[in-house]
Amino acid sequence: MKKRLIWVELIVFIILLAIGINRFYDAVRYKDTGSGGGTDNFYSINVPIDVIVFGSSHAACTVNNGLLWNEAGIASYTLTAGAQKGDGTAFFVKEAIAKNKPKVALIETYLLGDVSYEEGSFYRTALTSRFSGRYVDYVTGVVKRNGLGREMLEGMLLRLPMVHSRYKELTKADFELDNSYILGYQGSHDCEAFEAPELIGEGGGSESDVLSVDAAGNIEEIIKVCRENGVEPVFFSAPYVATTEQQRTQNAIQLHIEALGGTYIDYLQEYASCGIDFSSDFRDYEHLNDFGAEKITKALLTFLQERYELPDRRGQNGYDKWEDYARYLSNRQLEYRLKSCADITEYMNLVSEVKGDYTVIVSLNGNYRALGDELFEGFLGDFGVDHAGFENGGAWIFSEGNSSFSSNGTAEFTGYAEIGGADVNLFKAEADEFAHILVDGLDYSPSANGISITLFDQRLGYVIDSAYADIYEGLDVQRTE
Repeated sequence: MKKRLIWVELIVFIILLAIGINRFYDAVRYKDTGSGGGTDNFYSINVPIDVIVFGSSHAACTVNNGLLWNEAGIASYTLTAGAQKGDGTAFFVKEAIAKNKPKVALIETYLLGDVSYEEGSFYRTALTSRFSGRYVDYVTGVVKRNGLGREMLEGMLLRLPMVHSRYKELTKADFELDNSYILGYQGSHDCEAFEAPELIGEGGGSESDVLSVDAAGNIEEIIKVCRENGVEPVFFSAPYVATTEQQRTQNAIQLHIEALGGTYIDYLQEYASCGIDFSSDFRDYEHLNDFGAEKITKALLTFLQERYELPDRRGQNGYDKWEDYARYLSNRQLEYRLKSCADITEYMNLVSEVKGDYTVIVSLNGNYRALGDELFEGFLGDFGVDHAGFENGGAWIFSEGNSSFSSNGTAEFTGYAEIGGADVNLFKAEADEFAHILVDGLDYSPSANGISITLFDQRLGYVIDSAYADIYEGLDVQRTE
């Protein structure tokens, strides 16, 4: 009996040790996706993903997973690394199919023709994925093809770059579970205007380069792996300010794919048919912003619906992450709008429009009536606060449009609420001039006469935006540090 107990204790110790080591390595591992996306959350998903997008940062900046979900309930995912070359994309395709075989693989082609070695790209592809036999094959192949030597091979197989110097850079976030809701899409509202590229046209002849043996082999490997596993490979190019040489490379990629019987969608040459405007749809000369990504994503959605029978996963068990991600993207759009408000009046009007969907924390501070009651009373009235309540001032928590806490104008108060898993604390001592507002320990307290407004998503558990106005400095929207 005693011997059995020792064995049980030993097994438990080994299990706990393995969990601890795994948690430590998860904290210190290499995390730089370089404008790629999706690697952190991919391995935790245990429901079928019907469409997975592969490629470089062009893929992460082009296909809006939230839009595909909202429009058609398509469970899509974008699994990419910044500046990922063709061999890395082939590795990711194999890795994804082994973990969660999709019905359709969308393969973005920007760097499929590039076989040059870049250490950062190699790290981003290899070290953000899990260790497996596929990983060993990929790393060994890269090291051999590029003559990187035994030291690099051993270091990558031991995954040393994931911990080398990382322990000096660790923050609290490294030890916390990921809550970014990212399914791979890296959107942006940034906008930069460009002249549209001079197009050379699709097809072959003198307008195409010849792919290297390795580049052609990577494409062949992707198609082969997909077909062997019943996955439909669909290649596409995203619009960008492409040079003549880059267009020639894309034409060569298209020719090779079509020669193998594959599907290639040329949004680079056919950008106009999607309504792409080079004066408004790009964040930089290579990448689409949210406006451009929406146009290409809708074009891809039409293509997918015409060619494939993809289930509508909305309402199905296990797909909460897609619902959360769609809400996260909606929140981000709201954040952009809030941060573009010129003054506090415009800001309050927008908050009033969306108050039923969020938690709103409001504090009237100091001499908030210095410019008259009309400035802020109407806003509080939208939440049901009457004139007497406004005159008394203080702080409130409104959950989905209804008051869940009010300081009732008292000079000293303490309020607490657990909302969406977050601790919300409002308090004020009699000697304090302004109220204190803390959400999960982060301080959103203003030190100004006027009003402060904090918008919180109770479903996802984070602050979308927090702003205030100092009426002695004007009506400009200001933000807590």
